[in-house]
Amino acid sequence: MDAIPTDIIRKLLRAGQRAPTGGNANTRRFVLIDDQKKLRVIQKISPGFLGLSPLAIAICTDLEVDQNDSISIFDAGAAAENIALAATALGLGVGFVKSFPESPVRKMLGIPSTVRLDILVTLGYRTDQHGARRIVYSPRQPVFHNSYGTPLEAA
Repeated sequence: MDAIPTDIIRKLLRAGQRAPTGGNANTRRFVLIDDQKKLRVIQKISPGFLGLSPLAIAICTDLEVDQNDSISIFDAGAAAENIALAATALGLGVGFVKSFPESPVRKMLGIPSTVRLDILVTLGYRTDQHGARRIVYSPRQPVFHNSYGTPLEAA
């Protein structure tokens, strides 16, 4: 498992920090996780954490600053997507993890009770080795036009 260079990590974090927010709120917080012991523990207790990654970024919301709880979830998602787009452009594989036992992960990362842990983004170099999981995205997801159920005709 190859480590991710510091300059690439900075680009990933900058991408997450530059994601749009509802109401231009500054509620997001990022926890960079590159401690392999912590990553192994999180991977073992998280059903959605597929394979061991050299890096993960926890995206959190500061609830003391947050004025609109429902929008901050979208803000965390926007940051995760920005990180994913940057990672892909930089030749990295990426995964989103939401299925984890929150209490032990919070404790391990020192996240205070006033901060909500929204999502983990796992990052690493893709591999074609035996057993590597390949995710296939379907372009056949329905797109409707002006009304749910009315298909958008292909151009």
